[in-house]
Amino acid sequence: MIAWHDNIPLLSFAFLRGHCRHCNARISPRYPLVELAVAASWAASVIVFGPTIQGARVAVLCWLLIGLLVTDIETYTLPDALTLPGIAAGLAFSAAVAPAAHQLAALVHAALAAGIFAGLFLAIRALYWFIRRSEGMGLGDVKLIALIASFLLFSHAALALFTAVLAASLFSLTLVARSKANVKSRIPFGAFLAAGGLFSVFYGTRVLDWYLGFFR
Repeated sequence: MIAWHDNIPLLSFAFLRGHCRHCNARISPRYPLVELAVAASWAASVIVFGPTIQGARVAVLCWLLIGLLVTDIETYTLPDALTLPGIAAGLAFSAAVAPAAHQLAALVHAALAAGIFAGLFLAIRALYWFIRRSEGMGLGDVKLIALIASFLLFSHAALALFTAVLAASLFSLTLVARSKANVKSRIPFGAFLAAGGLFSVFYGTRVLDWYLGFFR
């Protein structure tokens, strides 16, 4: 068993010099790198959004997305232990950041966003199955887009999805061009979706304002 004082983010890795206290096995640098990424995202949340409920909302979302991103890259899974509580947290935060008189409306808005994006993914999943008779998208991706939409609502969730699709497409084309990989090769789309969510959190408003400026 690992003692609590050997599990302190960043500090324990430094004190133990990257090795387990008991068996001396090497601890992967991935752990402090992920911990550093979460710490940096929390600092950015406070800097950009202030020490407010909105700042806490963004910090929680970043923590969830970073964890899901790394997990999907390593295991091709998006654990329910993160996605389902994450959806609930997104709904709660969406209501909490709204004025008291509009909290119910904000909660309904967030629930609708989560439901519509999840429904879109389920429809794509069903269509792929109908055409190819194989699973092209896991249910974890459905829950992840619902999580993102529950926090970011319609426009920012749409930007996160667009960014994810664009990045995943470029990655897949590069993979095929370089290694002649089979077009059926699996990619961790949830990781791209999580990255798109992180991008939309901090740059979404600027990107959307720039884009919508063409129609004004």
